Amino acid sequence: MRAMPRSSTAGAAESPTWDANEFIGTVLDGRYRIEDVLGTGGVGVVYRAEHLKLQRPVAVKVLHERLGNIDELRRRFEREGQALSALSHPNVVSVNDYGISDGTPYLVMELLEGRTLADLIDDDGPPPIEDAIEIQRQILRGLAFAHDKGIVHRDLKAANVFLQALPDAPNHVKILDFGLAKIFTTGDGVGEPTLTKSGTILGTPAYMPPEQATGASVDVRADVYSAGVVLFEILTGRYPFEASARAEMLRAHLLTPMPDPEEWRPGLSLSPELNALLNTAMQKERSDRFADAAEMLAALDALPETPATFDADRSSREVSRPSSPRDEQVTMAADGSGEGPLRAGLSLERVLPIAAVGLGVILLGFAAVLLFGSPDDGAGETAEDEAVIDPALPMLEDPRNPGADPDPAPSLDPAANAGDDIEDDFEDDGLDDDPEALVDDADAWPLARDPFDQPLPEGLRRFHRRVRQGQGLSARDRRNVGRLQRTMPGDARASLILAHHFVDIAYFRDAVDRYERVVAIDHSARGDRRMLPDLLRMAQSPTVAEPAADLIVHAFGSEARTAVELAMEEQTDPEKVGMLTRLLSRLPASRGDRE
Repeated sequence: MRAMPRSSTAGAAESPTWDANEFIGTVLDGRYRIEDVLGTGGVGVVYRAEHLKLQRPVAVKVLHERLGNIDELRRRFEREGQALSALSHPNVVSVNDYGISDGTPYLVMELLEGRTLADLIDDDGPPPIEDAIEIQRQILRGLAFAHDKGIVHRDLKAANVFLQALPDAPNHVKILDFGLAKIFTTGDGVGEPTLTKSGTILGTPAYMPPEQATGASVDVRADVYSAGVVLFEILTGRYPFEASARAEMLRAHLLTPMPDPEEWRPGLSLSPELNALLNTAMQKERSDRFADAAEMLAALDALPETPATFDADRSSREVSRPSSPRDEQVTMAADGSGEGPLRAGLSLERVLPIAAVGLGVILLGFAAVLLFGSPDDGAGETAEDEAVIDPALPMLEDPRNPGADPDPAPSLDPAANAGDDIEDDFEDDGLDDDPEALVDDADAWPLARDPFDQPLPEGLRRFHRRVRQGQGLSARDRRNVGRLQRTMPGDARASLILAHHFVDIAYFRDAVDRYERVVAIDHSARGDRRMLPDLLRMAQSPTVAEPAADLIVHAFGSEARTAVELAMEEQTDPEKVGMLTRLLSRLPASRGDRE
């Protein structure tokens, strides 16, 4: 049997490295032969393997060596592996075996074929109402079984709901990755030791219940809240709360009432009973929610025969996915100090091995705060982020000419705008769009800031709101935004709104062009929360990979290294990994490394 691959370091200060491919051919405990890498994450590597005695394919998740060598994590791994192996239910992925082979912890699971609920919504939009309710019913059945065993999932989300295409059930649900599960007890509250220090938040912001967002203890009602978010998403195709920054998302879960699903998806009509079910599941106070998944399941089963309808003719737009990072997990101290995103989830499109581990995090520190915003960002905003859209706010002055009277907004009368094309709105703006012409001396760069942290000019507010809410812009809207850009040559936000819109509708060439204009107008606007994630997405698109990568290099430089490395870690497509690798090689070393 081949020995386990070990890290080699050139110096004590260097991070251990482990080539996942070196593990191929290894036989774990004489039973499981590793055959291929299926995915990698912050916790470990998932492999396709063969059970030698049964000659059956399985999925094996192996902890990264840096985690497997920590005694506390290994003990925790064994305890949770034992608990998870007891979760034998049709709607929960099976953990068949676990162990430690030559010092390396591993889990063995069934190998599933199909796609996640997140993939379904991304690819096809929300499913038919009848299918949506049936998917939710199966989710609650699996959760109810786990709750009865004393296990809380703690990270339920659409990406952790796998849909198998069985002969008699085209969307058979398997709940994945109880990796953040915490074994809990009643009575004195003394349960299994946790991996994290007291007051640390683990989970995915888009689905996180308020108590989890504050670092408080959680129980089965945390899963009830997350199940409510998932149901909202199945019905509307969107998260109930959308934000580009973690702190904004968490504040919304803490303070903002659940929005009306019918407003989130035009054409959708919910029965009073279904609307009440959603509201009960997503109550801020857990004592006001369903007691557990079984009680929520009973309420779902009691819905009228037609719990909701969708009128496609009334739908004025195609549902678009939110801009927030879909499955970004975080660790964040309850006092507000953030440790950056955790990328532990694995998403493989058609063959998804499931690993219920969840024993580690990637801490990004300062770079994460710079790129994604700290928990204190926007401390003066309301959770609904509507304060910046108050019609009473004055026109924002030109930041490059403070004190000057702002130019008046152009007329938004459709008659005054007839006959204009969006391209004409930028013909004479006098901007140099060549990324090579951007400032290339990082020491001379202005500090990155999010320009939307300042009050918006009155003429831009409704367009910004439409894009943020996923409603998009019409051709006339785009022309109006283009005129506003001309009247405020030192304010990049009109171009940012257009860039966001073009990314949302996958007009990537136009999006890159607008982002180039943004940096030419105001280099500090690279602090926009969407700009770098959007450019990284486009840097993996064959049609615009080169200009998007050029802009990342010349507009962000070393500031982009952490984000690129994260994208490489979660990417499973070799071609796209190659694109990201080439991009990373072009980025200068961080300032700390240079010094």
